[in-house]
Amino acid sequence: MFCVLASESALVLAAQQNPAGAARRLAAEHRMAARKIVLTLDVVSLAGQGTWPGQAMMTQLRRAWRAGHLFQHGRSMAHIVAQAKAAGPARVPAADWAA
Repeated sequence: MFCVLASESALVLAAQQNPAGAARRLAAEHRMAARKIVLTLDVVSLAGQGTWPGQAMMTQLRRAWRAGHLFQHGRSMAHIVAQAKAAGPARVPAADWAA
């Protein structure tokens, strides 16, 4: 329902139809952002102690920064949820549209 290839209007409609699913996706986005911060702080901490992090740590850090934490093309799921709340309840029944 929250496909990264969907348009912004489709994501807003999906968030209106399924607010719990949108909240779960937003929570996942927050966890990914926190993971990126924690890994970065770990690397900085090790570098500050005079030791360079091992290859495994650097690989994890690269993966976290490449993956990013935003939902689609730099668009935050928080933005989608805010638009869905501002628009109010969905005017189209879920059975009448398909992505």
